[in-house]
Amino acid sequence: MSRVYPARTVLAQRIRERRLTLEEFSDQLELFARKNNEVGTVSIRHVQRLAAGQLTSDQLRPATARLLERYFGSPIEELLVSPETKDLSAQGSDLLAQADQPGSGGGGRGAWEAPANPNDQERMVTTVSPWGNAAKIGGSSNFPTCGNCSMKDSKLSGIAPWGVMTDPYSASVEPIDEEFIANLRTRMQELLTLDAQVGGNETSTQALRLFRSVHRRIGASSCPRYLRRDLYATVGELAEIAGWLFYDADQQDAMRRINHEALYYLRWTGHRSLELLTLQNISMQAEYLNRPSEALYIVQSVLEADRLSPRIESLFLARGAHALAQQQQRTEALRSFRKATALYLDGPRDDDPAWAYWVDERQFAWFEAVLYAELGERDKPAAIFAEALATSPKHRIRGIYSRSVYLFESLVNAGDWQEAEQLVSKLAPYISEVGSGRTASILRKTLHAAQKADTTSTLDDGVMWLRELMKEV
Repeated sequence: MSRVYPARTVLAQRIRERRLTLEEFSDQLELFARKNNEVGTVSIRHVQRLAAGQLTSDQLRPATARLLERYFGSPIEELLVSPETKDLSAQGSDLLAQADQPGSGGGGRGAWEAPANPNDQERMVTTVSPWGNAAKIGGSSNFPTCGNCSMKDSKLSGIAPWGVMTDPYSASVEPIDEEFIANLRTRMQELLTLDAQVGGNETSTQALRLFRSVHRRIGASSCPRYLRRDLYATVGELAEIAGWLFYDADQQDAMRRINHEALYYLRWTGHRSLELLTLQNISMQAEYLNRPSEALYIVQSVLEADRLSPRIESLFLARGAHALAQQQQRTEALRSFRKATALYLDGPRDDDPAWAYWVDERQFAWFEAVLYAELGERDKPAAIFAEALATSPKHRIRGIYSRSVYLFESLVNAGDWQEAEQLVSKLAPYISEVGSGRTASILRKTLHAAQKADTTSTLDDGVMWLRELMKEV
């Protein structure tokens, strides 16, 4: 009979209680991550080191820590200590609780309590070598973190005995080379091209699958030193692309989590240009979720920390103007947008990042229309949206759908029922063809508002028709 050794960590003890081998646990953790849109991955070899107490919580990637915390429903610091340490901590907590009782000499509960804790433009992959635009490794880390992730315990269990397994994956992979990185960029470009046609609902799933595969590969494969920064910057851009796709799919929690992955890799490699794009995306999401203080904080942090080209400064000033408009700070919002417009009109520069090409007239028209809408001016946005839609490239189907919905929303808000009627038949095909959860959400709210308003009978019929179409997809 084989000897059973004491578990070295609470994590090892929890896995043993589920009667799982490390290999089975790794597989179940991967399934759990897929079902819950978690981006973290843990190989068998990684699990071995964690179970043996060879890694601390500070040495884990944020996504890995969150995945383990969500699976077990316990803080990562608790999972990585020895069971004896946890037991002692529990005993200490009992003693504190006893001391806290009236007449025990404790200082009351307060003495021991811890403090409570690019809209529609087609993208191109921008990571290139050599590193001409790489900034100093590091960068600021003062951005809001996601604090609303649930911590539900998983009920997954197995029947195999405890065992220590080697990682067959890491033994079979080939070293990473230039071809691997080039192929990865090709896949990323395919995702962006597909997104421009069909939206983020399907492409976000593909992007997450690719990110998880690449993340597992780079953790197990060797890579020449001269390729490492290029590799990790490309992985960071892949995470940024996945974040955008989750945004368009209206999976906002998933976007926040994978944005942290993007910042992790981009700051590690010093790719400040793509880090700025990721921060722009985060501020854009905060604006969409009606979190203007968060959006404004990100914008101000960037403007204070960086010497930006006029075009990039105009982008962040426009984002800041939206946040100020959401706070109904009209004077400040208009002043910020006027400054943004003046900087944009300075034109592009040679030192602009490659991704900045989409900061164009259509984008600034969108900024202006949304700004007026946030400030409650109902008549101006429709004309601006209509002009932007008329100049949109016909092959960017998702962008046309999105701009059409924004125009329809502005017409309904302005009470222009006749013009809104004209858009109904044009919206119908896109509902079936394009999978953009964010656009569908805006359209759904607009249809609800139109149904409650005193519109024409023709528009009423069109609204009912569109609502039925949306139920079918």
